Amino acid sequence: MKFKIRIVQPSSSLRDAAATQFLLEIKQAIGSGAEAVLVDLKNVASLASAELIVLVEGLKLVQNSPCRLFICSLSDQLKIVFELTGLDQVFELVSDPQEVSQFLQPTHRVEPLKASVASLDRLQLAS
Repeated sequence: MKFKIRIVQPSSSLRDAAATQFLLEIKQAIGSGAEAVLVDLKNVASLASAELIVLVEGLKLVQNSPCRLFICSLSDQLKIVFELTGLDQVFELVSDPQEVSQFLQPTHRVEPLKASVASLDRLQLAS
């Protein structure tokens, strides 16, 4: 079975214009009928709190659609950031792009943690 997966790959950060472009690409992926959006962070070395908020905004866009959002290619430093902020429990993290299709199989369907994302609205991250 083949799934329609759109890859969004920030060039180096999710600041300013790049953040706007990132969210636009997610909206376009949803509009294209993609079953999954894969955010590939292989070119991103670090994430400040504002950039984490942009990722959460992207997740919220996806949660209001039949699409799912995955994040891959996290460096060790980014993995630590996700773990410390609890975002590793909110996002679907995969080690590489090929892993996404196995999570789209009907037997592996996992419902997103919407309650956790709702609580992120109140989260204040330090820069």
